[in-house]
Order: sequence, then C-alpha cells, then structure tokens
Amino acid sequence: MINIIEETFPMGICDIGIRMSGGADSSLAAYLISVYSLKNNLGLNIIPVTIVEETAPFQLQFTSGVINILNNILPGANIPQPIVYHYSDGLKIQKFREVEKELFDSNRIELMVSGTTKEPKEDIGYGEKMIWDEGGDRSTDSNPYLWDNKIYTPLFNMDKKGVSALYKKYDLMDVLFPHTRSCVTATMDFSKHCGNCWWCKEREWAFGTL
Repeated sequence: MINIIEETFPMGICDIGIRMSGGADSSLAAYLISVYSLKNNLGLNIIPVTIVEETAPFQLQFTSGVINILNNILPGANIPQPIVYHYSDGLKIQKFREVEKELFDSNRIELMVSGTTKEPKEDIGYGEKMIWDEGGDRSTDSNPYLWDNKIYTPLFNMDKKGVSALYKKYDLMDVLFPHTRSCVTATMDFSKHCGNCWWCKEREWAFGTL
C-alpha cells in the first residue's frame, strides 16, 4: 500500500488535509501518508480535519486519540490536533464540500486525503448495501486515485478486508485499531460499538472483531 502511495501521490504538494473521523479507514490513511512523508523526508504539513456530528460526537475524541497514537509510534510525524467543524443536519457530503471549499479557498490546504474505501461485494450481515457518492468525477488519466486534482483517495479500490490486511501487515492491530471507532449510532456512550449498524457490521466482517 505504501508503494501505491509512492506511485500515485501528487508531486509538489506540501499542505495536506486529511479527513479524520476516528475510524479505522481514515486512521490508516493518516498513518500511511505520515510514513510516506517520513520515509522520503518530504516534510509534508499534515492537517487533520474532523467533522463532529451532533447526535454522536465521538469523532473529535477518537481522532484526537488516534493522532496521539500516531505521534507516539511515528517519531517526527508531528501531526497536530484537528481543525474541527460541527454538523447537525442536512447532507453530510454537502458539509464536506463546504469545508473543503473553505480550506482550499483560504489556501490552507493543497490536497484533501480521504480514507474512503470500496463497498463490500458480499453480504456483511446487515441486509442492505451502503452506496457511496463522492459527488465528483474520478480521474481516468495518470492517477486513478485522484478526484478533480484535489481529493486523493488511496484506499478507494480496496474494501475493509483490504484495510484489515494492512493493519495486520504494519502491526497496527494492537497499537492503533483499538483506538478507532466505526459505529455511528446516536449515543453519548463511546465505550463500545453498537454491533448493529452498517458500519459495525462492516468492521466485524473485515476485522473479525469490533
């Protein structure tokens, strides 16, 4: 996977926004980009961006925890705490677009990294599928992971089992995975996953555990 990033990461980019929710996918994306930067001595300015939902505001707590873990296991990463936005109603994808536009227009970031993954093709035990819509046309030119030259999605062509394989490959199951949260059920109790929502079913299907 790091090889894929080395092959597809846009050249000449310095200020990198990363959508971070505290989930397994975005946390892995942040890890891989950080390793890529450190390995190649690029000094990328990684800027986490978190959108906190009113009914289940776990995103900031878990994103903050993940960042602390990444800084501990990757000396020199120096990932700052996230820029935080709040979301209460409407389409969440629209909120993402507004946030991205603000960050691009203010020249805060040159690229936004998303941990979006491919939907499982097989039954995960939920009963229906989750359909992704990134709201833009994907590039079909030299970089198949880049959308509109602004949104970079290095995990887009793998499902959650691929993410699980990378957690195991890079020995992250004990040090990083337990500090992530996938459940989006409305709650203020973040001590456990609900086990019933689509995101929990996908996580358990891929990792064999919540």
